[in-house]
Amino acid sequence: MSSTPIQTDIPSSQRRPTMAQVAEASGVARSTVSGILSQRPDCTVRPETRKRVFDAIKKLGYRPNINAQSLVTGKTMTLGVVVAGLDVETSNAMLMTFETLAREQGYLCLLMSNPNEPEVEDKILKLLEARSVDGLLLFPCETGPHRQLEQLLERGMPVVTIDNHDRVGLPVDDVSVDHFQGGVMQAKHLLALGRRRVCVVNSAFTCEVVERRIAGLTRHLLEHGAPTPIRIRLPFRGRPAYHRRTWTDENRQNMHDALQSHLGQFDVIVGAGDAYAVLAMACLNVLNVRIPEDVAVIGYDGTSLVDNVFMPLTSVGTPTTEVAKAAIDILFKRIHGRSDDDEPITTLIPPTLIERASTIGRVKQV
Repeated sequence: MSSTPIQTDIPSSQRRPTMAQVAEASGVARSTVSGILSQRPDCTVRPETRKRVFDAIKKLGYRPNINAQSLVTGKTMTLGVVVAGLDVETSNAMLMTFETLAREQGYLCLLMSNPNEPEVEDKILKLLEARSVDGLLLFPCETGPHRQLEQLLERGMPVVTIDNHDRVGLPVDDVSVDHFQGGVMQAKHLLALGRRRVCVVNSAFTCEVVERRIAGLTRHLLEHGAPTPIRIRLPFRGRPAYHRRTWTDENRQNMHDALQSHLGQFDVIVGAGDAYAVLAMACLNVLNVRIPEDVAVIGYDGTSLVDNVFMPLTSVGTPTTEVAKAAIDILFKRIHGRSDDDEPITTLIPPTLIERASTIGRVKQV
């Protein structure tokens, strides 16, 4: 019985090249092409054979079928990335580095956002596991039992958390910024300038990372005989400049009134983030307070707000690139089995303080 060729409306010149065609063009077995592309350890071929295969791939325009490869390798070449907020500038900077480094290794990032809700975190992790991601980069919720994360770790999923600081209570690899040391850096800088009466401006909706910064600042000040900082807790969340909620008339009035009520009690304002610090500078200007002569101002995060047109802001910069590189390096080591560490790998990266006009005054141009 004769067989009838499968008919297709796609011209043969436009059909996707197959691995069999690559094998035929390079004069090797299909299994050899597969072994070379998947970097199979048992596939040992001569350099000239490898070159013929890649020359054929380039000539034919062959692109590997990831879905087919995953059946053989057990890898989908995808990573799950879960962040706490897409409107946070430092998180976005890390995401860009994650995506770039993953793409260079042939990986695709599946991005999910979690508004710091434990139930949402569990749901997101289930979705990513269902899509068979090879590994996970996670900004974990501040609270909750992290049940789904625990189950993923028990099943051997490679996971690296960001700014976890051991708060999830699970054996997981982590890369964190040393925010406590960042607060110490602020205190050292201010004390060196003779500033001792500190007012910390933060949101009433604070978070663990910010509290670490304030703890480092406060401890160093107290250890050097400075008074306990004044704490102002404002009824709104600080966001980068492109987030309008930080700059509403109501928020400006809240900041203005809070600072006015404490005028004369502080000679420096520490913003829990750059957004708070810049808004504080604007309000001090309305109150006819000179910066930094009367009151110095310092922020945290090193966002684009430090170069505001009003006055360059001294700030502790979050090392976003270093954190992202360290996290994805650990994750790839776990995915490819190149790590000898059975215990969780924890990396703490120090931030950097950059002095600008808001604390040291404007530098005269020569």
